[in-house]
Amino acid sequence: MEDHFRLRAAHDFRSARSRAALEQTLARLRGRPAGLLSFEDVRQQLKLAHSTPRGLQEVALDAIVGSVGRYADFTRSFLPLHDSDQTRWAGVRAAAEQMGLPPVELYRIGDAYFVLDGNHRISVARELGAKSIQAYVLDIPTRVPFSADDNPDDLICKARYVEFLERTSLDHLRPGANLLMTVPGQYRILDEHIDVHRYFLGMETQANVKLEDAVASWYDTVYLPVVEVIRGQSLLQSLPDRTETDLYVWLAEHRVTLESALEWSMDTQEVAADLAGKFGVRGRQVLSRMWNAASNLLVPASLRSGTRIGKWRKSSVATRDTLQLFSKILVGVSGDEQAWPALDTALLFAKHESAELRGLHISDHVDPANAVSLRSNFTKRCAAAGINGQLAIETGPVRNALLARAVWADLLVLHLAHPPANDIGSRLASGLRAIIQACPRPVLATPALPAGLQRVLLAFDGSAKAREALYVAAYMAGAWDAALVVLHCSTGAPDALPEARAYLETHWTPAEYISVKNSAVAASILQTAADKNSDLIVMGGYSTNPLRAIAFGGSLDAVLQARSHSVLLCS
Repeated sequence: MEDHFRLRAAHDFRSARSRAALEQTLARLRGRPAGLLSFEDVRQQLKLAHSTPRGLQEVALDAIVGSVGRYADFTRSFLPLHDSDQTRWAGVRAAAEQMGLPPVELYRIGDAYFVLDGNHRISVARELGAKSIQAYVLDIPTRVPFSADDNPDDLICKARYVEFLERTSLDHLRPGANLLMTVPGQYRILDEHIDVHRYFLGMETQANVKLEDAVASWYDTVYLPVVEVIRGQSLLQSLPDRTETDLYVWLAEHRVTLESALEWSMDTQEVAADLAGKFGVRGRQVLSRMWNAASNLLVPASLRSGTRIGKWRKSSVATRDTLQLFSKILVGVSGDEQAWPALDTALLFAKHESAELRGLHISDHVDPANAVSLRSNFTKRCAAAGINGQLAIETGPVRNALLARAVWADLLVLHLAHPPANDIGSRLASGLRAIIQACPRPVLATPALPAGLQRVLLAFDGSAKAREALYVAAYMAGAWDAALVVLHCSTGAPDALPEARAYLETHWTPAEYISVKNSAVAASILQTAADKNSDLIVMGGYSTNPLRAIAFGGSLDAVLQARSHSVLLCS
């Protein structure tokens, strides 16, 4: 009978050796480690010290990932690696068949275990299909989390984390804080951030700030607010295999890249959204990038339409903590004397909204002297209005630059200098029309500085884009206490005023309602604006069918051609 056990044990060993070879081959192909972790390497890297006996416990075999002395003799799943081990392994296997396996001795580091004594018993237990084994456990406390899934690369990262904790004592200052990263060299960036924060704290307090005070302050006032944005925008879902601290560093680097390219200060919310949009791996994010790339390649610029109707309002505005509709305003600054009213109009909007103003000057080439003059004039006008404003200057096609930059604002303000003409060729070549058609944000076209923003005329026809105009006009009436007039021109279509009235009354927004039976829609809009002394006309943008809009024109072109009022176009 004993010979039978030994023969079967020898057969099992040869089978285990074959599977060990296969496991190593697959690990190499997948670029994953196949061996056990060295306890001594882990102990030194994580700077571990004393151990505490925890008695006899039942330990999951999958949680045992390393060994004190025999980490080179077994695979990660404890398959034997050397033929010379057959006698010992087979002996343990045969004994297990007859008497069972005595307890092993293990070190526990975090959630992972390392074999002090009993490597062959663990190998045999796994061969027999056991899920756990009894073990005398010695617990070694660690300053960083350590799991059974960690590999040598993870160990390097955690070793750097331990060094960071030794320098900063953050785990003592803020127990429970987890600043683990997947890229070991990034901790130097955290050190730099803390040093900079410490410097400015010293400047602010006119005192020498202790390192521990700077660390705690940095964590509370710099790091945590960014992490809250990361969580709020679900960045870990968009960018998996990263940690919150990975994303904190990535956001800091991405902010520098954006601010350098755009010449504007960027807030964490918009930097995070851009990072997810450009690098997120969610299906919707990937498809969006593919669709945009294909559209830009295949669709002529004059025929491109903007984003889905209402997307800006739903995705950008509805998720904000503040009630502002226009928190950032982009204004085109040509530098021509006649065009400065566009900036003044943007400043008027910004004052109503306590918004930030982002100016953009586009030219064929940058004249340093002209750039200095432009920035000076822009800064003076912003300062006089009490508005925070920044002017960026770039070269290239005007349309492309404005549309690319519009995603960084809630409103695009342009000087209404060259409205689309009546013929198809002019409409097709119109830069203003192309911008309005493709802009992902509302566009305010202004011929001159309005007297104020207290009298708003909403031209409402019940279309999807007109509904967006309704939402914006209702906001102005409520937030700005503007007098609102709602105009519907009946051209045979059903009366849309009841829909507008129902929405406004639901939101406790008073308005005057006018219905005009007139096929000359543009003339009715302009006449009503004149009669009511309106400061601003709010209406939906061009048709969602660019070909039809270009071929037949429309009331919007005629309203713009009059150049009598500022017109806010929503989409």
